[in-house]
Amino acid sequence: MQKKMMFSGDENHRITLADVNVLTQNFRENYSHKGILGGYINTTALQEIVTQKDAVGVRYYYAIDESGTAVLIFVGANASGQDLLNGKLAVSAAPYFQTDILRQPVPQDKIGLDRASALTRNYRKANRQSFIKGAFFGKNAIQQLVGHEGMLGIRYFYGLETDSKRVLILTGVSHTGEDMVEQILFERGIPCPPYCADFNPLNSYAKVHGQAVLSQTW
Repeated sequence: MQKKMMFSGDENHRITLADVNVLTQNFRENYSHKGILGGYINTTALQEIVTQKDAVGVRYYYAIDESGTAVLIFVGANASGQDLLNGKLAVSAAPYFQTDILRQPVPQDKIGLDRASALTRNYRKANRQSFIKGAFFGKNAIQQLVGHEGMLGIRYFYGLETDSKRVLILTGVSHTGEDMVEQILFERGIPCPPYCADFNPLNSYAKVHGQAVLSQTW
């Protein structure tokens, strides 16, 4: 059941390294066969999203691109939890594979709403049993990350709760490509569902009888 809540931008998303180790290990044990453990987005893209008018944070949606690679779509969200669809969107890049050694980040692409909608729809089609479509991170947490000294971008890692709910861990990436896990870590994103924006092309798009419509499920 979808619920509503007001966002302030000051939500607490802090998490300990010990908790991160448990969540990421749970994910590796269940999904390591897929190889991709996370990805990267640069600071400029997130700054542009969270500094938009009315944005109090960013919502990410799980997505799958045209090559079948797991990515994330990032969009701004306002205080009432609605996605800022007419604003800036970004798609993550440089997926972190288990076989990665250097893990040097590369810039991600800007993305339009039509393609972003198609990629999030790919994920929902492939994961109809998955409860989580994405989550919200407050503006203050994102700005703490992107404003950290020596930081080039943000790397995210997939995690899994004991109830099989997917989560996302955010940490900074230095100019040498190293994860800054000893300095700042965030998780505890506010999940969608149940705390989603109204049905829109990023979270509920479907086709019925050849016509594009908004679906209350997928």
